[in-house]
Amino acid sequence: MGKSNRRKRRQKQKQTSGDASEPRNPSSATHQLRHPDPKIRHGALVALQANFLHDHSKSVNLQVLQAVREQVMDSDMNCASAAAECLAQHVSYADGDTHKDVMASWTLILIGRLDQCLQALQSTPSNSKQWYALAAPCLRALCKLIEMNELALEQMNAQKQTFLSTVFGLLEASANHEATLDQRHTEWVEETGAFAARCIHSSIEDNFEMVNIINGNEKVMELWPTLMSKLPDVAALHVAGCVVALYQAAPSKWQIDFIMTKVLPCLSKSMVVNAEGLKTLEENLGKANQLWMTQKQDDKMEKEILQKIAKKRESARDIARRLKQTTRDGKAVMNEQEDGRQAVEDSLTAWNNTIMPLQLALEVMANLLSCLVQDEDEMALERDSSLDSLLHQELLKGKVAEHIVGMLQTICVHTKSRANDEHDLLKDDLQEAISKVSACIANSVISKVLLEADFAATWNVLRQHPSERGVCSVMAALVQNSKSLRELAVHDLEIFQNMLHNSDEDVQRDAVCLISAAMARSTPENVVINLTNELIKVMNTAPDTVKCEALNTIMELYGDDDFHPRVFSSLGTLDHYKKCVMSVPQKGLSPEEEEILFNANRFVEYKES
Repeated sequence: MGKSNRRKRRQKQKQTSGDASEPRNPSSATHQLRHPDPKIRHGALVALQANFLHDHSKSVNLQVLQAVREQVMDSDMNCASAAAECLAQHVSYADGDTHKDVMASWTLILIGRLDQCLQALQSTPSNSKQWYALAAPCLRALCKLIEMNELALEQMNAQKQTFLSTVFGLLEASANHEATLDQRHTEWVEETGAFAARCIHSSIEDNFEMVNIINGNEKVMELWPTLMSKLPDVAALHVAGCVVALYQAAPSKWQIDFIMTKVLPCLSKSMVVNAEGLKTLEENLGKANQLWMTQKQDDKMEKEILQKIAKKRESARDIARRLKQTTRDGKAVMNEQEDGRQAVEDSLTAWNNTIMPLQLALEVMANLLSCLVQDEDEMALERDSSLDSLLHQELLKGKVAEHIVGMLQTICVHTKSRANDEHDLLKDDLQEAISKVSACIANSVISKVLLEADFAATWNVLRQHPSERGVCSVMAALVQNSKSLRELAVHDLEIFQNMLHNSDEDVQRDAVCLISAAMARSTPENVVINLTNELIKVMNTAPDTVKCEALNTIMELYGDDDFHPRVFSSLGTLDHYKKCVMSVPQKGLSPEEEEILFNANRFVEYKES
């Protein structure tokens, strides 16, 4: 009876402690993160950091996040650096809507801590290693917040002057930092420079207040050329992106001079594709991954053996006999000097050091080419066309468009030669590169940097790789800007039709756009019937985003009452169209798709009237 009562009391105590909002267990994460001993705080942060790194799906308690945030301001530099690393990793992998307002509140804390880092670097450069070790993860976290959290961007805008002076000061400090033999120190300095430049780059885009502040800061404008020559490649590319963004928003003579003398050479240096080099990097990653998988399998087998020993008390002779048999059966004998996980991380780092500068250079080039796209809005009328003309001539002189088309062919051929693997770690990176190259070519076509004399040759390159993301959109741009290519496109209609059934929604949408560009009044009726039937299939079966594109295409084509009216009527296109409009949900659409749906309803009313 007494034992039963004691058992019930213990059970009740457990339930009570489990229901408490603040854990009382001294070994809990929150308690350890706020422990007076910095060694215990640091140990808890390192453990939490490992959890963030290896289990992105696990949600983190809000109280733990708040405790981590407090440690960013810790007087112990090791604790502060580890806390900043935890925040950076959490922001990188967290669900966009989880604790969004809480994470946005970190923005001003990070800016304040970065300001302390800058002051310390300026006053005591001999201790720069520990301050760069803190500045690097703080900048990484701040950068991710600015890019992914609009509430954080609002917080940053409220402190624009402080943000710019602090982050630009850190960028300048990293550029002027003297070389050191300490590899880790050098890595932190370079990371600080790269993410400081990226923070400024991200803060400028579509932010005219920040553009005006930078354009009005003479010190910043004077330092751009010096920074470009001193910074490593990735940071220099972000500086190039900053100047291009400034030119997009408010062009001036100093910017065009800077672009022609500094930015274009910087982009050319990084816009190089070495297929053999990519292949070697992929092979190295494959070997490292195989090593890691084998080691994980060995660890699993070792645990099973230990469990059996514990259960059966197996003798050492039996264990040795089984291990000997395992070796005979072909299990690899591992090299204990090499760690599989570390080998994978090193291989991925080498890959990222190659592919990321390429992607960034292509993104900046696409933005630069978009400056030359003629737009008829009020801002375009205010642009100085003479500056754009200088840029246009420089791009033609450098044969930039021809080089970019060659890059696309090289990457696509390499991608096609790769073995299919559902666990491919690099496929997305290559597709992203192809998408960015395609954007460059499309902007080259529209801005007339790619001359019409080269359209046919470019088309022949593109038609070999239509399933790659972005390629169909380039083909559509070519057709829209060349009457002669429209006839050529009609001969390749089978390619477009196949792309409508591609597993990638982006490719499907681009294929619909291409069909829209290829069809005209002069298109033979049998071709129009064929393609309209394909669009009807899309409206009936495709994902909602692709349906919206098909609705828009039908509306653009058949909104002209003289465009094959008999075909429109005989295929019952309007009935299929109405059914599609009703099937697309109102929620979850982009602003552009909402506008398409609104116009589609008006199109139905017009056709029925």
